[in-house]
Amino acid sequence: MKRTWQHAFIVAMIGVFILHTSVYAVEYSLPRSSFLPGQLLYRISRNLDRVRAWLVWTPTAAVRYHLSLADTYLVEAETLFQNKRYPYAIDALERSNLEFERIPGFLTKDDADGANTESLKDRVRTAADAHVTVLISLEPEVPEVDAWTDENGEFTEVRIREQLMIAQGIRKSAVRLMSE
Repeated sequence: MKRTWQHAFIVAMIGVFILHTSVYAVEYSLPRSSFLPGQLLYRISRNLDRVRAWLVWTPTAAVRYHLSLADTYLVEAETLFQNKRYPYAIDALERSNLEFERIPGFLTKDDADGANTESLKDRVRTAADAHVTVLISLEPEVPEVDAWTDENGEFTEVRIREQLMIAQGIRKSAVRLMSE
């Protein structure tokens, strides 16, 4: 009787693993928005991001780490754009762009080491598609240009839609680099 329960448990775990894997492969989901500028824990979370970068040892881990940051910063930018906090949104979008631009270099290192990176490349491609979808959805919500004066009295004008187009191009370019 005890063996029957053990076999049932093993079969159930395999079923959950297969179901989880197949659901994961179908759709890429971005994280929920975490801390935003002005919140107490925002600076702490940003500093933790920097500390975690020191804990990444392999190119595969680096790809996952930078993709995770690109996702997080994109969601942060999306939330800030929707709340019309454009200076902070542009900063978050630029950080997301920077993280996404780093990914192909780490994949190249992994390829040079002889690692099989196809599943990781597929994940990055899927993420790029999800990012582009978010960026396209933001275009009608934001003004073409926004201008503001910062706390130092410095005037800044940013072409927001142009920045969204640049961000889309960075994702598409990264996917092209991985395909070469």
